[in-house]
Amino acid sequence: MSKTVIDIKNLVKYLGSGEFQFQVIKELNFSINQNDFVIMVGPSGSGKTTLLNILCALEKADKGSVFYDDKDINRLSESQRIQFRRGNIGYIFQDYLLLSNLTATENIGVGASDKQQLKNIPNLLDKVGLSEHEHKLPSELSGGQQQRVSILRALLKKPKVLICDEPTGALDQESSKDVLELIQEFHSESDMTVVIVTHDNKIPDIGNRVIHLKDGKIESIIEQEPKKVKEIDW
Repeated sequence: MSKTVIDIKNLVKYLGSGEFQFQVIKELNFSINQNDFVIMVGPSGSGKTTLLNILCALEKADKGSVFYDDKDINRLSESQRIQFRRGNIGYIFQDYLLLSNLTATENIGVGASDKQQLKNIPNLLDKVGLSEHEHKLPSELSGGQQQRVSILRALLKKPKVLICDEPTGALDQESSKDVLELIQEFHSESDMTVVIVTHDNKIPDIGNRVIHLKDGKIESIIEQEPKKVKEIDW
């Protein structure tokens, strides 16, 4: 039986205040298992990004619980949530969020927690075909190359959970396929759990679970046999 890694119970989140307050997350209940490859889809305004921010402890829900194993991160203080993120979660952003004055190697090393992780950076760069770009600044890299650097930064500390907010949203089709294959490869080599939010209607095929959100609620959860990126008709 698969181990539950994330357990969401009665989750509620409001945005705005006073007469302009609205409920963006509405009593969500679901769980995610170890080594799941989860794809979250839904129209704009369905609550996907807000939910991701809660899952990775960037935001707190107004009600409910977010259990990682037996720890409810919604009850942690800001400093405790920062420590939790550093030790457990990798985050990949649509816009890369690389530091413009740092090289590829230096950007990857930003999240390192020990010297051994720093020593592993050349191996990771070689794995994704970026060895010759190790000393380049983000402005000297293509969008696909920048996203690969972003992925390595997130994966350097070997997180239990990798959370990706529209990781291919700013990329062309070929770069998107390369990035997804990279995430899929790292996932297959570990027991890491992956959660991806996307608007791309092809990407759900690579997940073993697809969660459809609409108006802050879960419309459906589909379990399926995931496809390899190269098996999808793009």
